[in-house]
Amino acid sequence: MMSLRVVAVASFLLAMVTSSAGHSCPAERGYPGIPGIPGGPGPNGKDGLKGGKGDPGDSARQVKGEKGEQGDLGAPGRVGPQGDPGPPGPPGLPGLKGSIGEMGDISASKQSVFSLRKSSNAPSRRDVPIRFDNPILLDRTAVRIDASVFVCTAKGLYYFTYHASSRGPLCINIKKNNVKVVGFCDHVQGAYQVTSGSVVLELDVNDKISLEPTEKNSVLASDGADSTFSGFLLFSST
Repeated sequence: MMSLRVVAVASFLLAMVTSSAGHSCPAERGYPGIPGIPGGPGPNGKDGLKGGKGDPGDSARQVKGEKGEQGDLGAPGRVGPQGDPGPPGPPGLPGLKGSIGEMGDISASKQSVFSLRKSSNAPSRRDVPIRFDNPILLDRTAVRIDASVFVCTAKGLYYFTYHASSRGPLCINIKKNNVKVVGFCDHVQGAYQVTSGSVVLELDVNDKISLEPTEKNSVLASDGADSTFSGFLLFSST
C-alpha cells in the first residue's frame, strides 16, 4: 500500500515539472526518464469459458510387451512322483525253438496200476471189503493187494474207480484206512443196473483203500454183469 502512495506522489511531481517547462522558454528535449516502479498485482479475473473435452490419456493397464529371447537352461528339477502304470504292451515275437532234450528213462519212474474183477457171485457183507479175486492187470512188484484192499507202497496222488453190476439197490463207499471218503448209491427193482464212482486221493506209504457196501449190497459177478475195481498212481511225491 505504501508503494502505491510513493508512485502517486512521484507521478504528480513529474507532471508539475512538465507543465512548468511548457510555459518556460523553449529548450531542447530532454532524455527519457527512468521507468517507474512496477505496480502491484491486480484483482483476480472472472472464470473463463469451459474448455472442450481433452484427448483420451494412456491406459492404466500394463501393455504386454513382445516376447523376449529364450533364456539359459535352468538346473534340473526334483524327481516327481511315480506315474500310473501304462497299458500292457503287445505280445512279443515267439522265441526260437529249443533243442530236443535227452530221452528219459521211463523205467526209472515209479509205477503203480491195477485192475481187479469180482469172480464170485456170493453176496458181500455190509462194511466188509468187496472181494475182487480175479486180477485183470496187476504187477505185484509195484502194487500190493491184501484181500482185495489196495495198500500204498509209493507216496503220491492216486486215482481209484469202480464199476459194479446189480439187480437191486446198491450203495458202495470208498474208504481210506477204514474211514469213508465218498459214497455212491443206485436204486432199481427187477432190472440190471451198473453203478460207478471214482475219487482222487493223496496217499502215504501203507495207507489202505477199500470198497465196502452198505446194507444195500446186491453186487453181482456173472457173465455180462461184471464188477471191477481199478486204480493207478498219477504223480509220485517221493
